[in-house]
Amino acid sequence: MTDWQPGMRVTAERLADSSDPVEIISGATASSGFQINEFVARRVGKLVFIDIQVDVTTATSIVSSSSTGGNVVGDPTIAMLPDGWWPAEDVGCSWDTGSVGGSALISSGGNVLIRTITYARTTPVQDNIRISTCFIQSS
Repeated sequence: MTDWQPGMRVTAERLADSSDPVEIISGATASSGFQINEFVARRVGKLVFIDIQVDVTTATSIVSSSSTGGNVVGDPTIAMLPDGWWPAEDVGCSWDTGSVGGSALISSGGNVLIRTITYARTTPVQDNIRISTCFIQSS
C-alpha cells in the first residue's frame, strides 16, 4: 500500500495499491426532512467516489441565513455515509438541484452537510439535491 505523503503525485500505481474495486449502493441514511433517492459509492485502492441524491421532504430544510447572503442556517446534515466510506479529513464539494446549488461538506465522521445556497434561496419540497465527489482515503 502507498503511504501518502504531502507533495506526492497521484499516479495509477499509487491509487491501485493491489485492491479490487468495491461498489456499494446502500447504507447511506437520510436525516429528518430528507430522503435518499439514489446512492452509490466506489472505492479503487484509496480513491473513493461518492454519488448521492437526496430528496427534500420538508419545505424549511435548507434556508439561507439572510436575504442577501448564501450561508445556510445551521449547516444542516442531510445524510450520513456508511461506516468505512468516510474521508479522513473534511471534504468540501458542491451540490445542485438543477435550479439552485451551493457548497456542501462531507465530514470525517461521514455527515453530509449543506453549507451555502445560491443567492439566499430555499429548497422547495421534492427538490433533488445531487452531490458527486471523490477523495483519497488514508486508512
